[in-house]
Amino acid sequence: MMNIDNDNVFHDRYLCTSYNVDRNYMSKLDFFFQLIQDAAGNHAYMRECSLPHLMKEQKTWVVLRSVLDIYHYPKWPEYLDVQTWPMPYRKYCCPRGTYIDDAETGLRMAQCFSDWCILDLARGRRPTRPEFLQPRLPVVPSDSKHPMPNFLEKIPMYDQIDGLACLSEGQADKRFFDSDYNGHINNIAYLQWIVECLPYDFLSTHLAAHVDISWNKETHLDDDLHVYIGASDPDAYQNDEALLHTKIVRMEGSEQVTVCSASMVWKKQTSFDSLAI
Repeated sequence: MMNIDNDNVFHDRYLCTSYNVDRNYMSKLDFFFQLIQDAAGNHAYMRECSLPHLMKEQKTWVVLRSVLDIYHYPKWPEYLDVQTWPMPYRKYCCPRGTYIDDAETGLRMAQCFSDWCILDLARGRRPTRPEFLQPRLPVVPSDSKHPMPNFLEKIPMYDQIDGLACLSEGQADKRFFDSDYNGHINNIAYLQWIVECLPYDFLSTHLAAHVDISWNKETHLDDDLHVYIGASDPDAYQNDEALLHTKIVRMEGSEQVTVCSASMVWKKQTSFDSLAI
């Protein structure tokens, strides 16, 4: 099923397996990010510019930001069609669009805009301009088939939001396999730490509808990382719709360095009634 069309749009079909779902047989939040990352990696691999290829050139990929909108949650054992494409470059950024559709009905389940960057390992992990990739990974301009904004405003930083009340906090529960090919913590682990910091009752009744997450700095398994979740409404966990802001910080002595920021909208599970059980 995996293929690249004439416009350099990558296509693949994925199964929502029994280990990708929660107790209601609906997919977990990190499943969407796994699809996005896997499709992007396979596309790059087929174009000979994946991590293993770039490592031979003393370069590597990192993801800077992902903005995911979820319209429906797939259930086990449904199939999903994923298409992803590289968008025109913005200085050092390599934007990418992704659509996730129900394979049987064609219903749009989710879409994601991501900003990626290439680091030059031979120059101290400095960002490098991506134009050298164009012969291998031609960009796909926005058109009627693939409308996607190529720029979004930055997430407001946690400490810059007026009237923010901290609702949850905890230490990141790092695991050995959170570390990836680059030797740093994989981006999906940050999302899992955020979800694990939310109250059980809230997760039992709400699902994420919008996730805007930025990875500001690299982290490693031996870092002391803490998660903070806040909202302008102190009763946000009880509302039908909750706007939550998150920061993950690395403790450096008495200083806190923000390594990840996120803004997330959560809605009652009944809002996703087309696929809710």
